[in-house]
Amino acid sequence: MAVPQELAQQFLFQFARAEYALKGVKGFCDGDEGKRAKPNWDAFASAIAEHLAGHPRVDKETRELLLNQPPKVELVRDGVAKFEDKPLCERPDGQRLIEAMKRVRNNLFHGGKENPEQYPGRDERLVEAALTVLHVAMECAPEEIQRRFVR
Repeated sequence: MAVPQELAQQFLFQFARAEYALKGVKGFCDGDEGKRAKPNWDAFASAIAEHLAGHPRVDKETRELLLNQPPKVELVRDGVAKFEDKPLCERPDGQRLIEAMKRVRNNLFHGGKENPEQYPGRDERLVEAALTVLHVAMECAPEEIQRRFVR
């Protein structure tokens, strides 16, 4: 993704802090006993979906970008990763916003775009929108998660 380094670092740091917070709260940590812990983003998205979807800081532009023009996903085609359009799951908007935010994180951390010049500024707008959703999601989170989340 073609994103200024400072914005990318800020988003990835905040995302890591959110995952740390989720894994430390019962019901938001996924994994079998004695196995690797993972954040349960689905449980979290379900818990905050209504608050997140209706929050005034998640403005129309952010919603439209993430919900109507979601980030692409990397799929294997002919033995290599290719970015492709893939609709978000059929869920309430709050859950779909979290799904889109996670795609932004995955693309930023793992992926690369073959041609970021094709849509100038899109990658930066996606990261900014995802960062907004992340911050608002943490504000809507149960208190225990909020306490563990350190900006």
